[in-house]
Amino acid sequence: MIKAFALGVSNGRPLRLILLGLSRRNCNLLLEGRPIKVTLTDLSPDSPIHELLIMGGETEEEMMKELQSHVGPETEVTVTGVAPPGRDA
Repeated sequence: MIKAFALGVSNGRPLRLILLGLSRRNCNLLLEGRPIKVTLTDLSPDSPIHELLIMGGETEEEMMKELQSHVGPETEVTVTGVAPPGRDA
């Protein structure tokens, strides 16, 4: 996996970019149900978000079940971009 943080200007606009590059092995692990957790504050210490969880699965339903095992019952979760069954978001 490649992890990078860029800070600067692009096309006259401020740029704050976190880049994650996944290898084929990373993608295979994701599809095996093994999520990847990235600590964003390692890349940018002032990041308002501490960790990023990357998941993969055959369906959105499978990924939603997986997500439940990574958050507690008191955690507020907002999900966007979930496609209807049979369609990609």
